[in-house]
Amino acid sequence: MSFALPCFAQEKEHKPLIVDTIYETADVVIADIVATEAPYNADNSGKADSTAAIQKAIDDCAANGGGTVFLPAGKYRLTGNIYIRQFVTLRGDYQDPDVGKEYGTIIIADVESKDVMTPGLITVGASAGAVGLTVWYPNQDINNVKPYPFTFYVKGNEDYMLHTIKDCTLINSYRGIGASAECENGIYECHEMLTIENVKGTCLFEGLNSYNSADVDTIKTLYIDNKYWAQAGEEFNAPDEKAIDEYTRKNGCGFVIGDLEWPQFADVKISDMQYGMIFRKPMRYSYSGIFTDLYITDCDYGIYAPEDIIVHRGLSWGTGIVNGVIEGEKYAIYHPGNTAMLLTNVQIEGKTKGSNIRSYKTDTSSFAPEYNRTYNKVESFLYVVDADKSGKTDASSAVQEKLDEAAVTGGIVYLPAGLYRFDGPIKIPAGVELRGSSSVATRCQRDNSAGTLIISYYGYDKSSEPLVTLDGDNAGLNGIRIDYALNGPVDNSGKYAETSPVVYSSADDIYITNCYITLASCGIKLENVENAFIKKIVGCCYESMFDFENCSNVFVEGCLQNANTLPRNGFAKFDIPELSNRITEDKLFDYVFIPITRIHTDFIKLVSCKEVTVFNTFIYGGKTFLNSVDSDVLLINVGLDGSSKTEYGYILSGGEVNLINSMRSTSDGKSGYNFYTIENNTKFRSYNSQVVDLLYREHLVLENISKEDLLPGEKIYYSFSFFYKVQRYLGNLYVKTKQG
Repeated sequence: MSFALPCFAQEKEHKPLIVDTIYETADVVIADIVATEAPYNADNSGKADSTAAIQKAIDDCAANGGGTVFLPAGKYRLTGNIYIRQFVTLRGDYQDPDVGKEYGTIIIADVESKDVMTPGLITVGASAGAVGLTVWYPNQDINNVKPYPFTFYVKGNEDYMLHTIKDCTLINSYRGIGASAECENGIYECHEMLTIENVKGTCLFEGLNSYNSADVDTIKTLYIDNKYWAQAGEEFNAPDEKAIDEYTRKNGCGFVIGDLEWPQFADVKISDMQYGMIFRKPMRYSYSGIFTDLYITDCDYGIYAPEDIIVHRGLSWGTGIVNGVIEGEKYAIYHPGNTAMLLTNVQIEGKTKGSNIRSYKTDTSSFAPEYNRTYNKVESFLYVVDADKSGKTDASSAVQEKLDEAAVTGGIVYLPAGLYRFDGPIKIPAGVELRGSSSVATRCQRDNSAGTLIISYYGYDKSSEPLVTLDGDNAGLNGIRIDYALNGPVDNSGKYAETSPVVYSSADDIYITNCYITLASCGIKLENVENAFIKKIVGCCYESMFDFENCSNVFVEGCLQNANTLPRNGFAKFDIPELSNRITEDKLFDYVFIPITRIHTDFIKLVSCKEVTVFNTFIYGGKTFLNSVDSDVLLINVGLDGSSKTEYGYILSGGEVNLINSMRSTSDGKSGYNFYTIENNTKFRSYNSQVVDLLYREHLVLENISKEDLLPGEKIYYSFSFFYKVQRYLGNLYVKTKQG
């Protein structure tokens, strides 16, 4: 299978359009190609083979720089494998199986039974997505179970970074989702930034098998439950649920995970398996990650870690779990190795084995994000920008013309895949969304910078207007990458231009999603905003990615900063001199991390903000994760790695801060004493704090919380608070000096 296509080959232009769906969607669906229409004519009756037609539509979409291939509701028979190429989303019409019994877009997997992992039925490339698909294997029989490769597979390697599987149902998969799970010639694949969101299904052998990630995966609302096949009905050969349970309790495993670096799981449910979760034997370390709301029920083993999983990092590198239930008829938790497992408000039903399992009873259930939080979508009117896609001449004026036109009706201004030069700022009016070609999060890939990419020649003075202003209520920015190419570091001096913010707003009900921002001082600046939704922002900014002042009801989800976004690109394919001298990866530490971001970057800055939630979010190589002044913020499943050895991870002055499931590493893994600092009577709670090679003995921090405000389970820890403070003054942390 070939994985490479020319960047912006422009073989044939396709006219984007808004498509009507049977089932409600969070966004307005725009398709660049509808696969059932000419020249593809994919059959949606389920009778004819649609494999070639769908693959051709994907290939053509990729050749035009990327976008969305839409499969209307119906049945699509596949007799072979599909590869979703980089910067393409294959999207269907979707109804959540927990909401209704009807399905929208159904993939009939009429493929040969093979007991192998790959190739998956649908392989998801980098910066690509599978969205809104329901998959059914018509030849599966619970009385004669047949093995199949993974339904969805993320290969990694040449498809290394940022894959999305979202809003999908697995009616009766054998293997569900795989990520870098297979070893070839003694070498495992590697991936980064896998995103799984709202995937539910029955998996007879494995639900998720994920291995060897080098950056943060985010998994939210992943349910492995036999009811999804049992309740599918006669049309889908649904057996009695007890028959499925009998098979999976002898043969099934919910998750098989290992060698994952900082993954963030939330709202996970696994039931009726032999093993709820298995930690695989690692190449580097077993597992370091966090779970919020983890429910493993009706399994023989809830969590199982084989005895030979021993890692040099020891107690300070492990698993954090907040809120949930872990059941096991034989063992709820079998974890005899030397990694730590920290649990708070987790009900354990069954035996445990392991000396490093620490369990705390405080009721933290009130600390939970809104898993279904989204934004108010705009009206279904479409305005398509016609501008220079080569990056040679200014496109900002053409974009502004369409935005002004859309202001009359509201709706979406669509910027198709291409390279766009901006010589000036733009303003997005109320009720208007500026959208790029992607339906999912994207980032530049090695040797490929397709999709919608803006190169800014404007804004290199801090007093300039922001490049993009959300200039009215319910304005949005979606699916666009923005690069300040003239601000790349060229040496180790730490010099850079102090730019104005890339995105700015003082309006209400705004949203910014699936965007990439690099080489600016500040990514997103909000002032006096009521209700903001920010999700899947990726990139690297020098001083802050998020800077909010006097804002309320702000939700930040699934964001990541890492300067590895700078060298990993396909800019060499563009005939643009300013893009030809990009920093190489071997210079990242000397040119970026050490002289710039570890000194200057406060990832999130808050001043006088209320009701801020930060969820499943991470930074590598910054100074601090959060610098908060007089603000109330809830942080869940967050972390920082490769950070400053001398600066605090969390700088807190006033307000109330609740930190649930955090991970921190210093730049060398040895000197991480400066986890947080507080002043100005900040009310601060922290549960399940992990630090590489340094582990909180108490695992629970209470600062300036009055007795009247204590939660159930906190009082016993509060009574020892004086001793904890003495311990913290003397070092607070158990130091594990031996390095792996």
